[in-house]
Amino acid sequence: MTESQLQELETKLETDSRFEQAFEVDPVEALRAEGMNELAGEVENEIRGLVALAERIASDSAFAAAVTEAPRPTLVGAGLPEAAVEPFLSSLDAPMSVLREMAMSANVRLSTLLVTLGPIAAYVGCARGR
Repeated sequence: MTESQLQELETKLETDSRFEQAFEVDPVEALRAEGMNELAGEVENEIRGLVALAERIASDSAFAAAVTEAPRPTLVGAGLPEAAVEPFLSSLDAPMSVLREMAMSANVRLSTLLVTLGPIAAYVGCARGR
């Protein structure tokens, strides 16, 4: 994701309330509707990565224990940018046991927790540090 793409996204979010609302509901679709297809693809990949990491925490008890004991080094070691660790953990906003139960439930998907404006915007903003 280039600096100009991030700037374009930030400007759009700050100046277009309709876009901001659509982005909050579905960031990928909102970007595509604005013709920002390349950025939509990158955000979609970022979201997939976040979902995969959350699902790993929920399904891998050894990894979950490592995240519980030393979240920053464990998550950075798993590829999450250091600046994104706190927003990522905040976006989950649930104890590990709850995450495990949700991952096993057919009715509740972890991705629903992650696809919100705050965590995605925070994570996208942290991607600059990569």
